[in-house]
Amino acid sequence: MIDPLNRPGNALDLLKDTFFHRIKLFSHYDKKHGCPFNNLINEIGDLELAYRLALKKIIDDWKQAIIRTIEKGKYHKKKYF
Repeated sequence: MIDPLNRPGNALDLLKDTFFHRIKLFSHYDKKHGCPFNNLINEIGDLELAYRLALKKIIDDWKQAIIRTIEKGKYHKKKYF
């Protein structure tokens, strides 16, 4: 969910691809059982400091990728409009 946001292209298209189109591709099993990463956070995230820190870093990296994508979209919109 991070790598697609770092690709070149229109920010809105990147966000749509990441959050809408990819979710449609998830299997019924995946949809029923939820996000494996989120499940891992909920199951062991509070138990071990090393896991908690590693999981937090992934979430922080994802958040930054989303922010960069949105900022890129805002920049391009200002530049062309």
